[in-house]
This record gives sequence, C-alpha cells and structure tokens, in this order.
Amino acid sequence: MKAFEFIKPVTKFAKDHSNVILTIASSAGVVATTFSAVKDTKKHELNIADTEYEWSKRDTDDPLPKKERFVVALKSYWPTLVIGAATITCLVANGVISEKKIAGLGTAYNVAVTSFNEYKKSVGKRLKETDISEMKKEESQPEVVAQTSDPVEKEQKIIRTGKGETLFKEPISGQMFYSSPEEVRDVINTLNADISQGASQTLNDLLDGLGIQTSSLGDDFMWDVMETGNIAITFDSGVYMGREPYILLDHRNMPMYMAPAFR
Repeated sequence: MKAFEFIKPVTKFAKDHSNVILTIASSAGVVATTFSAVKDTKKHELNIADTEYEWSKRDTDDPLPKKERFVVALKSYWPTLVIGAATITCLVANGVISEKKIAGLGTAYNVAVTSFNEYKKSVGKRLKETDISEMKKEESQPEVVAQTSDPVEKEQKIIRTGKGETLFKEPISGQMFYSSPEEVRDVINTLNADISQGASQTLNDLLDGLGIQTSSLGDDFMWDVMETGNIAITFDSGVYMGREPYILLDHRNMPMYMAPAFR
C-alpha cells in the first residue's frame, strides 16, 4: 500500500509537468550528446587506427573496406547514438503533448466563451455543498436576523478556517469564510507558482487552499499558463447582513471550462 501511495503523487506530478520534464530532458540530452560525440571521436580514432594496422598485416594492398569502417564507427559511437535517439524521442514527445494540449484548450476555450456567463450566474446553485438560494433569501431579511444575538452561529453559513478573523467572500462558490489577507495571498501565490511552471490549477484547488467547501464541478474549471494566465484576484469590499464588513475576492480572470474529455 505504501508503494502505491508513493506512486500516485509521482504520477500526477509527472503528468502535470510533462512538458517541463521533457524540455529539461531534451536540453540535457543535447548537451550530453555533444560531450559524448567528442569523447567517442577520440575513441574512434584509436579504434580505426588499430583496425587499419591489423588490416595492413594481410597480404593485400587494398585499403580498409567501407563496411569495416562502418562497423568500427558503430562500435565507437554507440553511446552517442543512444543518447541522441533518446533526445529526439523527448523532443518529439514534447511536441505531440503540446499539440494535444493546444487542440484541447482551443476547443475548451470555444465552449467557455459561450457558457461562461451562464455558469457565473448558476454555478452557485449547482454546488452540492452550498445552498446559495437560501443564503440570498436570508440576506434579503436582515431585520429577522437582527433579532438574533449571534447571526453567524445561527446561520452556519460562514466557515471558520482557523487561519484568521477577517471575513471573506468567494463569489464563484458564494461561500463566506474567516481567514486573513496574508493567508489568502499565500494560497494564491502558491497556486500561481505551479501555474507558471506549466501545471493547471482547478477551482477546487483554490477552494481547498482557502479552506472552504469544494464543488462537484470545480475540477472542470481551471487556470493555466497558456489560456487564462495566473489567478488574479483583487480585494473589494462589502457588508454582510448590513452589519459586518467583509472582503470580496474579485476575480479579474475567471477559470476556463475544461471538459473531462480534453483533460
């Protein structure tokens, strides 16, 4: 079991960073091929000299045949040939993966353009974990809540993450939670660092990092370095139930819809 637990994150890391890994491998392969060729050339000069000497002992004036020269060259340069072949394989694989990603992103982008506005209006209602309609109903009746001594505890709509006492609202999921500006910025910076390295980050990655409920749809919406760029959020303001101020996480670029078939 421990072996499988180790393999799973390694496999996910390799899949998410395949382009970066293949690019590094290709670059290293080019350098290694050059050094190997220089080294093998010196070895080849010695091998061909030995072969010509042995050939000269024969009772013939003919020069060393091309076939013999080819065999000697093959024996001398086989490490360079192996490294070169591996480098070419990495370059071709990187190109194929990039082409598939670009094709998938292009198709997904077209879907996102037509469905984004509808998603923005309705995604909150489709989250299994959050009853947005009930939250809006209760927010429209502040006088009822005002009669209670502790509206946060009664409603149980505000999540306490244990990472701060500043009230925040994440608008895509509609969730409200207590955290700190430093913690929120740290989560965003961490996700953006992975995006900059070529990995995709989903809406659920953001929600989970903030310490709030993920969504059954959250894995279908993501940010990446090619289409959406980094997660860009500014701090806006609002007032909850007419009494408690909160920071609104205003998304400057929304996540892109990526159908499961293209992931």
